[in-house]
Amino acid sequence: MQPTSTTTSSSAVTPPLRVAPPEQPGVQPTVLIMDDDRLMMRLAVRLLKGLHCTVVEARDGEGALDACAHAAAQGRPVMVAILDRCVPSGMGAAEVVGRLRSQEHAPVCVLFSGMASSPEAAEAQGFQHVLTKPFEIKSFLSTVEAAVQQWRALNPV
Repeated sequence: MQPTSTTTSSSAVTPPLRVAPPEQPGVQPTVLIMDDDRLMMRLAVRLLKGLHCTVVEARDGEGALDACAHAAAQGRPVMVAILDRCVPSGMGAAEVVGRLRSQEHAPVCVLFSGMASSPEAAEAQGFQHVLTKPFEIKSFLSTVEAAVQQWRALNPV
């Protein structure tokens, strides 16, 4: 399956869309966001919470792997990992996606980058979706919703 690509821009921030909670009451999707940009992280967390997600944050690859392991140990595996391509120190998205994809109940991985990337190149690295910064809020939300549905289809209860 080829990753989806979203290359858009947004000049204004609008409130997040509200979507229905998951089909299974009390089960919120767990989503990891790895980004070293504090402003981008705050915006993503706000949008994810608007989708009724439990949000796990990390500033670098090591933190992302630790956060995923901690969530899994608590019985709440990360369903979607949104990974910034470039972080100033430590492991970046390419190495993290390889390690995450080898895990049981691996998250659906979204490449999150200010540099354009073709869906084919992202797929070759193990990503299922691509979000290019800056992004439109609707595109961010629909990508996360699609990724959650994709994870649920691969990991039936």
